[in-house]
Amino acid sequence: MSHFLLFRLPASTKAIPPIPAAVWQNPLYFIAFGFGVGTIPFAPGTCATLMAIPFYLTLQTLPSYLYIILVLLFALMSMWLSE
Repeated sequence: MSHFLLFRLPASTKAIPPIPAAVWQNPLYFIAFGFGVGTIPFAPGTCATLMAIPFYLTLQTLPSYLYIILVLLFALMSMWLSE
């Protein structure tokens, strides 16, 4: 087990692309970036999942048909925002 603690991952040499200024200036971009969560330079997907948990917990109390309708509307709105 201790040999795992001594193992070091190689440093990432990938350049992090700059965050577009429009994310902070245009409300639609801000929403498309998950209220700014998509701009986090480390683990943006994990942070976005953590941000989505309260939305899921809120929606899970709805009837199935309403839940499906809202998820479909949200998916369509997300596609429009990502255009």
